[in-house]
Order: sequence, then structure tokens, then C-alpha cells
Amino acid sequence: MWRSTRFRIVPAAMVIALVSGCAPDPAGQDLCAQYADVKAAAEEFRAAPPLSTDNAEDFQASVDELRERADTVSDQLDQLQQVSEGRLDTAISSVRQRAAEVKQSLAVATYEAAATLGPQVEAAQEELDAAFAQLDQRVQTQCPAG
Repeated sequence: MWRSTRFRIVPAAMVIALVSGCAPDPAGQDLCAQYADVKAAAEEFRAAPPLSTDNAEDFQASVDELRERADTVSDQLDQLQQVSEGRLDTAISSVRQRAAEVKQSLAVATYEAAATLGPQVEAAQEELDAAFAQLDQRVQTQCPAG
């Protein structure tokens, strides 16, 4: 009898130890901490250099960098939405839509269309900034120090 009880307790204890090690970090679930990551990604996006029209290779590198930064913003928004408990869904969706519009503008980017694409991308970036400002205003009511 002792032997069968021991074999049931040991695996149960191991499972508990493993599962508790996989529990999410409470700091990582914090709305304000996650929003700080979103803000950092948005600042990185804003800090991207303008599209280079010097040559096709530089242009493509600029497009790729903007796409990557827009993807990072989207990824951070997804994580923010997970911890916001529905409180910010509308504002997050608006920012996500604007980020998608920037990426869509960049998806059709060709060097030949660089002259007309630049203003379209800039307009999409301005709309993203406006949507982000609305999200920022909503979050500031919950994270006044952030």
C-alpha cells in the first residue's frame, strides 16, 4: 500500500512543480508595464528614418525596416490587449487597424512608385499617431505615472 501511494504523490508533486514554474509572471501581466512596451514600440516606429528614394536597394531596406517596426507595434498591441481585460479593445483595435494600413501601404511598395508612395505612408503614419494618442489618453486614466 505504501508503495502505490508514494508513486501517486511523487508524480503529482512533480506536475505541480512544473506547472507552477510555467505560471505567467504577474509583472508581465501588468497593464501599465505592458503599455510601456507598446509606447516603446511606437516610439521606435516613429523614429524610423523616412523612406529612402536614393536607389532601389535603399528604398527596399527602408520599406522592410518600417514593416518590421509596424509588426512590432502590432505584436505589442496584442500583448496589451491580453492584459487589458477588454477595457481598451476599441482603442487598441483602432491603433491596430492604422498599423495594418501602414503595412498595407508598404506591401505594395516598389521603387518605381516611391514618389507617390511616400506621402501615402506618411499619411498612414499620421493616422497611426492620432489613433495612438487616443489609446494613450485612455491608458493614462489607468496608469497616470506611465
